[in-house]
Amino acid sequence: MFLPTYEDITTRKAAETALKESQQQLQAFIHNSPSVIFIKDVEGRYILANRNLVQLLNLRGEEILGKTDYDFFPKETADQFRSNDLTVMEALGKPIVAEETLLLDQQIITYLAIKFALVDEQGVPYALCGISTDISDRKQMENQLRQQAEDLEQTLQELKHTQTQMIQSEKISSLGQLVAGVAHEINN
Repeated sequence: MFLPTYEDITTRKAAETALKESQQQLQAFIHNSPSVIFIKDVEGRYILANRNLVQLLNLRGEEILGKTDYDFFPKETADQFRSNDLTVMEALGKPIVAEETLLLDQQIITYLAIKFALVDEQGVPYALCGISTDISDRKQMENQLRQQAEDLEQTLQELKHTQTQMIQSEKISSLGQLVAGVAHEINN
């Protein structure tokens, strides 16, 4: 029978401590990230949800685990999320980046979602990871800039039209002066 030595026990305890610290750091990273971070199984059921997802859904963490997007979002939104999830699972290890939107409290929220599959040693997906960052403010700014550009383009077109009308008016005025001058010469 093998009895562990003091060095064996010390080494094992150091390894356990290092593993525990590593797990705590990973947990802190996941839960303190400013993004929504989640893991779903192949059926779309949540198996991990960070604090931001919990806050977004206004639920407790245990109320999310084991459920799908269809339990929390309207069908149209859940269909969008599930479609992107299935695309990721079919991509086998290649991440996708997609904008995903949802309506929450009468407000449209846009996320930039990065999703990727976790695959086993045979390359078979067994879970899906997602990191979604709220880009609603950026989208709102883009829309405002697009609207301003459209307004400027319309103003430019109106100015060009006005300029064309002014040129036509000046031509008519010049022609009128010419005709008046010619008529004056004929009268003389």
